[in-house]
Amino acid sequence: MLVVALVGLVVARHVMDALAAGGFFATGLLVDSDSWTRVQRVLDLRQGAGWFDETVLRLDAPSGLSLHWTRLLDVMILLPALALESALGLAPRDAVLLAGAWVCPVLHGACVAAAVHAARALWTGTGPVLAGLLVAGNPVVGGYSGFGRADHHTLILLAELLALGAAVRAAAWPADARGAAWRAGAFGGLGVWVSPEALLVAAPVLAGFGVLWVAEGARGLPPGGAAAQGLRASLGFTLAVAAGVLCEHPPSGWLGGEYDKVSAQHVLIGALAAAVFGAARRVAGGPARRAAMGGAAAAVAAGVLLLLRPHALNASLASVDHGAARFISMVSEMRPVDLSPVSGLLGDAPVALAATPAALLVLALAAPGWRREGRLAAAVPLGLALAATLPATLLHRRFALDLAAPACLLAAGLPVLALGLRRPELRPAMALLGMAVAFGTPLLALLGAAVAPARDASQSVAFREECGATALAATGRRDRSTVAPGSADPVLLANTINTGPELAWRTPFRLVGAPYHRGGGAITDTFAFFDATDDAAARAIAERRRASLVLLCAPWPNEEAAAASLLWRLRRGEAPEWMAPVDLPGAPAGVRLFEVRPPRPDAAGTQAPSPGG
Repeated sequence: MLVVALVGLVVARHVMDALAAGGFFATGLLVDSDSWTRVQRVLDLRQGAGWFDETVLRLDAPSGLSLHWTRLLDVMILLPALALESALGLAPRDAVLLAGAWVCPVLHGACVAAAVHAARALWTGTGPVLAGLLVAGNPVVGGYSGFGRADHHTLILLAELLALGAAVRAAAWPADARGAAWRAGAFGGLGVWVSPEALLVAAPVLAGFGVLWVAEGARGLPPGGAAAQGLRASLGFTLAVAAGVLCEHPPSGWLGGEYDKVSAQHVLIGALAAAVFGAARRVAGGPARRAAMGGAAAAVAAGVLLLLRPHALNASLASVDHGAARFISMVSEMRPVDLSPVSGLLGDAPVALAATPAALLVLALAAPGWRREGRLAAAVPLGLALAATLPATLLHRRFALDLAAPACLLAAGLPVLALGLRRPELRPAMALLGMAVAFGTPLLALLGAAVAPARDASQSVAFREECGATALAATGRRDRSTVAPGSADPVLLANTINTGPELAWRTPFRLVGAPYHRGGGAITDTFAFFDATDDAAARAIAERRRASLVLLCAPWPNEEAAAASLLWRLRRGEAPEWMAPVDLPGAPAGVRLFEVRPPRPDAAGTQAPSPGG
């Protein structure tokens, strides 16, 4: 009952945020570009797009953007949207938007319940509830799970928590150890089905059984069976990702390889892991012999994988081209965690790392006792997952969500360990200290925000008021009597790539640039268009992209562009003769719209097609 109340409080918190001024119910706005793209993709599916059609036609115009996302979250949005249509009579567009706004708060509640369930295999007393509280209050989890965010990251976290909970049970050999091993692998595979980044947790779950197999018989570890458990987990993983391949690819693509999307290479990873564990079951001898034989088998498996899929270890980054790489380097969540003395250690680092210090302390304090009690095996999958996700997070902040899964489950035990001290008089103080360490790190972020050096406030205010997607979308009114009047769904080139998905949803325009690694060509063309110092080169890009309109947000920072570039010339009001300014009454001062004029007749008297045709 307490878990139900905790889940309800988490969802209620997100609803209260949505009801506040500036929240979803006041503005009708989703949180970020990914959310706008997701609802567009679900609406396309609702309106008849093919199940295997991964192209969003309103982005990366004129050909459309091929996305690496999978259909699991789409279905979780579409089914409630259909129910809203039936029950409330909403139009498909409105129903999809509302269902998309709800999905992540509901998934956050499910993550809290999954954390409580997982922690029950590790902690007694208040530990499981504390794990749920940590997941409920983790700043990164909350940020990715807010109302109005239609994003698959919280679904990845849910799969990871379920996989870790099952792995702890499988490693500790309870009554249902065999079933737990199957579930550990299957939930890890489910996470990879959603996104290959879940390998940060799924791979340590499988590797944990290998570590237990090598160390079998050591004090604190159960004797025998680790290789069999690893085999079961590997087969569960293989079946889950194979189901993902069948659901996400047409038969012609079942054997193909996509590094950024569940595909045959992930089935190969599971099959190779199963082969290693199958061979391990036949190896006899002590830990040294097992380590040598197991290491050799794992090296052969890794060699086979890299021979067949050379970029398998790079995951989604293997699909990034030069154009997308330039943009990705600007994305804050892809940057390293800031560890500088003030803005980092008092701001960025506590948010990204949250419960991690407490988790590391728990491993150090609890390991000796677990070893004496024969419970050390349960810590192996969690420790390996922490060891994989922590350096990944330090390199790229976005992986802080994956780090939250093992960190919160472990950190919840710090107050529990304090209450188990042999000296009763120390227990209350140490329990309070444990609670402070486990739950207090996000407060440092608030302190850091108060004392960190102020950034360029004028630029941030200008961007928010004049370059925000909402302000730009307001310029794309539905009445286009004076804006590209002869073109259906005209193509628009904007210098603010992040705003592309919202503009595509809220205006009648198709956008060229969008912030996705598969859209590197569109990103390259967008940068090249506005960076161009040669009008002919800029015009050639507009014609190739069939752009009828150019949208400029003047305060958008781009210090790399030359003073003679088209971007800076448009900022100064010096448009080339083939671009005509369009009047936008009521638009923010920094927003300017230009219509691309058709080419002039050539020497033969013919005229090239209009870019918007």
